[in-house]
Amino acid sequence: MDNKFFTFIRPYLGYIDSGKMFRQPIGYVYLALAIVNALLPLYIFYKAADNNIFDAPGKVVVIFLILWIIIAIAGWVSFQLWWDRKSKVNETSKEGDEFVAIPVYSHFVQTVGEWAGTWFAVVGFFFGIFTELVSESRMIGSYIPGGFMRGGGIESAIIAVVAGYLIIVLSRAAAEMLRAIVSIANNTRK
Repeated sequence: MDNKFFTFIRPYLGYIDSGKMFRQPIGYVYLALAIVNALLPLYIFYKAADNNIFDAPGKVVVIFLILWIIIAIAGWVSFQLWWDRKSKVNETSKEGDEFVAIPVYSHFVQTVGEWAGTWFAVVGFFFGIFTELVSESRMIGSYIPGGFMRGGGIESAIIAVVAGYLIIVLSRAAAEMLRAIVSIANNTRK
């Protein structure tokens, strides 16, 4: 039974079995998330302007612009993280590996943790410090969407750094456990 009627699906099955079906789409997801992170500061600026931030007192506008720069830096760092990981997801498995989906999932878990932990630590730290130094900065929360700037202070800054670090460590540990299991399984087959 080696005619076209029974074998026309082989290229599709080869695509699934090679792991490309899992790596390529996740690479596009990484690309999309990189673009979203690059555009997020612009969206926040637009929403703040739409919420009339520039009608607020001058000190509040200056505070907003400083905090927005922090968000823009975090957005750029996040863009670079997703952009870098987009190419590395293709290295999660190689031709001939029996287990190809779990390494891709593991890489995604690790990257989401790195992104969330970094964002949380950087933005949380600077927002916490800034709200401690400038009491009017707490007013900014009503102009920025997504609940930014609720609370604040030194305690929030410390908690943000510790929580961000823990997010990175725990997501990395979970990803490495998944990769270790797959590595053992792929090596015992040989």
